[in-house]
This record gives sequence, structure tokens and C-alpha cells, in this order.
Amino acid sequence: MPWLSVVIPVRNEAPGIVQVLEPLQGLRGEIEIILVDGGSEDATVELAGPLVDQVVESASGRARQMNAGAAVARGAVLLFLHADTRLPEGFLRMIADVAIPPTQCTNPLFSNPKMDPRVPAPNPVIPAHAGIHFDLQATPRPEPDHSAHPNPTMDPRVREDDVGGESVLPDSHPVIPAHAGIHFDLGPASHQAPQYQWGRFDVCLVPSSPTLKMVAWMMNHRSRLTGICTGDQAIFVRRDLFNKLGGYADIPLMEDIELTRRLKRICPPARIRHPLTTSSRRWQQNGVFKTIGLMWWLRLQYWVGVSPARLAQKYYPARVPKP
Repeated sequence: MPWLSVVIPVRNEAPGIVQVLEPLQGLRGEIEIILVDGGSEDATVELAGPLVDQVVESASGRARQMNAGAAVARGAVLLFLHADTRLPEGFLRMIADVAIPPTQCTNPLFSNPKMDPRVPAPNPVIPAHAGIHFDLQATPRPEPDHSAHPNPTMDPRVREDDVGGESVLPDSHPVIPAHAGIHFDLGPASHQAPQYQWGRFDVCLVPSSPTLKMVAWMMNHRSRLTGICTGDQAIFVRRDLFNKLGGYADIPLMEDIELTRRLKRICPPARIRHPLTTSSRRWQQNGVFKTIGLMWWLRLQYWVGVSPARLAQKYYPARVPKP
């Protein structure tokens, strides 16, 4: 049974759907490919059919489509892939390196991006299995000599309840000698990466330009600092956790931000720094700075409580009818 289910929501993606699916064919069996069509009026389904494991028909809307795909998925991990995004070579191994059993969660220490396992450590790493051994060879305790302490109550070796008696520190409490050593057994120079319940990839916009490279850098670092991810970063999450949270909220926009806000309250995301590539067509069509302004305006409106339905009218002006 495949351990990773790739869920691809589509609508009228015939021109590029084969290019999305072809690189995944060599992984069939290890991964499950689920295409969720939201009412395409072109040949998307016909072209994709032989290249996927399941075709699911759904009401349009990215959140609804991804939930529909997750509902029939069999993999332990879900990966949500936009139709204009290409995963990097070796992505399966990258995700497997951070996959985690469902009952565990990463140490909050790794919410600090400087501790991310994908970031090279400037200093040698002590492996997780390293042991610390104390050489506490007990030495015979000398007989008390009260000559230096005429008043036995001032002798630090004599317990208060033994004043006037023969006892000093009991034999069950050996003295730790000054030469006791602490030894570090570092073993092989291996490093076990911390594991996560969900995560995402860094992005690279293509076709690119110096300005778009800066945009991608901003996207990646914003996500690193906030723990908030967007759908074009190929969000992956354990299926049991996704189901526990109820999946994506049924909203026409900001469904990715809404989900990752809930996810990061449970665990910080794994940040895979090897970038995927995603289309820059929106940036090129609408203008880089105009698109940046629109994105930030939409997010600001969302944070202050504006309905995602209203925001979708601005983002998809030709697709979403006014209420």
C-alpha cells in the first residue's frame, strides 16, 4: 500500500496536466496519485486518467476538492499539489526523512528555524545516542578527626543527630572523589533529523527573474518565520492529523493559511529547503509589485476578519459571482 497520497485539485488544466503527472509515474506504488476535478470543461480528465490512481469528481473550490481527495486517500501522509507546481527530484525521500509516527510530535525547540535539520550546522553535532558516563569510584572515607574542630557541632562531617556519638556520614552515601571523571561517548558521527507531523517545501518561481527570485526568497523566509504556509509550497501532513482537524475549512480563499494556523498550534512545520518550482504566470500577467500588493492586502483583510468569500471576489474576479 502506498504511504504517500498526492492530491491534485484541478479545473481546466488540460494544457499542463500531463507535464505535472509524468514525473510522478516512476513512483507509482510508493505513492498514490489522486486527481480531483472541479468541473473542467476541457480535456483535463481524459488526459490525466491513465496517469493517476483515482479520479474524483467534486464541486469546484480548492478546499472542497482537496477534502474530497483526502477522503478517499489511503496513504499515511497526504501531499496537496497544485497543478502548476512541480516537485523536486527526490521529494519522496525528503518527506520520508521527516515522517513521524502519529502519536509523537517534534520538540518545540525546532520551532526555531536555526535548529531546522535542513540547515547545515556550523559546529559538529553530538548524535542523539551519545552517552554521558560518570566515573564515580567511591573512596574509603577517613575516620573523623575532631582535633581541628574542638566543638564537634562545628565539624562539617558530623550530622547533627550524631553529635556525641560515633557516626559520621553513613556508608550508604559514598563520597564523590575529586578525580571523578565525566566521559562522552560520541559514537559514530551520525545525526538523526527531528521528525514532524506536517511540513512544506521552499519555492522557486518559474520563469524567473531577479525580481521574482527576491519574491520567492521573501515567501520562503516569511513562511520560515511565521510557520504559515501557502498551497503553492506543497503542504504535506499526516492523514490522521488532517482528519482529526476536520481537513480544510470550506472557504473559497485562504484555506491553506487557515489550515496551517491550526496545524502549527500542534507542531511546527518541517521546512524542506530544496525548492519545488511553481508557475509565476500570475506575477507576470498582473505585474510583480501589483501582485505583491494584492497578496498582502488580502492577507491583512483576512487577519482582521473579512470574509474569505469577499476576498475571493478580488482574487478570482472572473470566477466568483457577487453574492
